[in-house]
Amino acid sequence: KALLAKLGKFIAYLVMLELLIVFIDVIILLNGGARAVESAKTFLVGEFSFLFWGVEVILGSFVPFFILMRPKVSDKGYAVASMLILIGIYVMRYLVVVGGQVIS
Repeated sequence: KALLAKLGKFIAYLVMLELLIVFIDVIILLNGGARAVESAKTFLVGEFSFLFWGVEVILGSFVPFFILMRPKVSDKGYAVASMLILIGIYVMRYLVVVGGQVIS
């Protein structure tokens, strides 16, 4: 149980690191060319904003982080956090592929 708790905390820190990298990527896009800025605006405030903010950032990063950082996490809590992380990753990949095709 102690090992699972340590792994949970480690995963929570990795989720925050991943979120930091996503926001660095957004900053780079916003400082890029016209197409890069248009792409960034599409998922920041455009048609994909719900998927980005609601699913990827909140459900895929913040909720699992807070679940995993609780002092006592049940097995169901670990399962829910893991599923939410996977959903967030899937949405991120979807945004990269489909968002890139929409701009082209």
